[in-house]
Amino acid sequence: MSGSSAGGPVPIVRDNKPVTVALEAGKTYYWCQCGRSKNGPFCDGSHKGTGFKPKKFVAEKTETRQLCMCKHSEKAPFCDGSHKKAEVLAAYNRQLLEANSKFTDDLIKLKEDTKKYQIACAVLGAAVAFLTFKSKFRL
Repeated sequence: MSGSSAGGPVPIVRDNKPVTVALEAGKTYYWCQCGRSKNGPFCDGSHKGTGFKPKKFVAEKTETRQLCMCKHSEKAPFCDGSHKKAEVLAAYNRQLLEANSKFTDDLIKLKEDTKKYQIACAVLGAAVAFLTFKSKFRL
């Protein structure tokens, strides 16, 4: 498995299919092994503090290749079909469920915060109206 060793950090399954990229002969690339990069298959430094390092490779020729996005390929950075394995699919599905749960929790919190905001605005509006009324009639 790419990017992790027994008992080591576990990569994030970025996608359940590879990404096709155009590589230039002689150019050096840094493939993301952790799965945290927002820069597709390439490293953006998001691995810092995770125990992962990008995999450096030099394209042998100018060609279009499929790079691994599940981060479990034995031929990393190239796809070997590991994204079809049951344990990789299970990890990907688990990540999707966790992300959905967090999103739902965030929506609930936002809804609660919105209610608090609306109440605060109503109280503030009432206070401004009262102060305006009070100053207008010199109470």
